[in-house]
Amino acid sequence: MALAKIDAHLLEALTLDKITNWKRGHIARAGQAPVAIASVRRTVISCIHRARSLFSPSILKALEGLTLPVTPPLTGVELGETGSTK
Repeated sequence: MALAKIDAHLLEALTLDKITNWKRGHIARAGQAPVAIASVRRTVISCIHRARSLFSPSILKALEGLTLPVTPPLTGVELGETGSTK
């Protein structure tokens, strides 16, 4: 059942605008506390990094025959600064 839900989403739906809006909205829900904002910002950046890794050359080579968008998803997404973790 879970795979059917995943397969129902097309990679083309991951547009720069949608990803940017998700990122901003997720950070905005952190509230006003600087520590919470920094934590959520690091989480968002980590999620984007992990998602980008799915489209690395080594992974794409293993997925030969799979139809992918011409421009890989997450191309052009600004990560921003993570800030200090100390």
